[in-house]
Amino acid sequence: MKFKKEILLLLISSSIAITFSVALGEIYVWFINKSNWATNGARHDRELGWVLTPNNTFETHGRISTINSLGFRSPEIDSSRKHVIIVGDSVAFGLGLSDKETLSHYLAKQLKEFQVLNFSVPGYSVDQYYLTLKKHINKTNPVLVVVVIFTGNDIEETRKDNIFGIGKPWFKIKGSSMKVINDSTSRFSCTNLLSRSWTVGILGLKNLVGKICKNNEYHGTNAIIQMEKILLKIEKLASSKKAGLLFVLSPTIYDYYQEGLNCSSQESQDACFILRKNMQEMLLTKAKNIRKNNKNNLFRTIPGIKTFRTMSLSIKKTIQKLSL
Repeated sequence: MKFKKEILLLLISSSIAITFSVALGEIYVWFINKSNWATNGARHDRELGWVLTPNNTFETHGRISTINSLGFRSPEIDSSRKHVIIVGDSVAFGLGLSDKETLSHYLAKQLKEFQVLNFSVPGYSVDQYYLTLKKHINKTNPVLVVVVIFTGNDIEETRKDNIFGIGKPWFKIKGSSMKVINDSTSRFSCTNLLSRSWTVGILGLKNLVGKICKNNEYHGTNAIIQMEKILLKIEKLASSKKAGLLFVLSPTIYDYYQEGLNCSSQESQDACFILRKNMQEMLLTKAKNIRKNNKNNLFRTIPGIKTFRTMSLSIKKTIQKLSL
């Protein structure tokens, strides 16, 4: 009898210790990730999923990123000047580069008559590009909006309501219109709770998060339609401000080295290859058609950009032709 009581006491004590350890681990991981929500220097945002922390600096691979009071890697907005706005993900942001190595830095040196503003945020997809522009464009005097499309993953990430398990906005197609769905953007949404869970990570169960939380996503043709509609929204927004619009397709190693295409983590690698190919073809066709039909000739296709320096020179030449 005494032996049974000792065993029971041991089980109870062990259970309490394990529960306490798990709770402590969860609190610790949640706390240290609070200021790195989806990427370094980012915090949670109910509308956009995450934003960069304003008035902040953070280091990536030994290089410093400086963030202004609005949460962008730019100087403070000078309302007396005209602006060129860059929007994109980590490529346009310049993640891992110093402040003087980014696209916006090189472009500012080329376009001294304009203030160049970099609205890019690491990890963003094209729907977040649009929502960011919509939220902040009225604070600016834009003459040109430069949308840097990363051909490696932008359609793959736009079609889902999460990126690597971190909740983000998702556009649902409703006939000829679209509606923003923010089911997964709450700090305590199923997606955010499970994907950021220390326990789930330790047990290797993160691949089950999507199935448990029933995440929203589009496949095939619907993903292409969704992307096209978002691009049209960006076009309409830029036009409403009488600003030019420039789509830059930023190539990746995957454009030249198919075996290196980062689709290994996808359930269907063939579908991933098709999505990326469709993304590139759709954007090129769309840009060429708009350019052909636009009397103001506001659209250009810039292929084969290899460095930010040459990219900035190409954009400068485009702006000169537009006579902004």
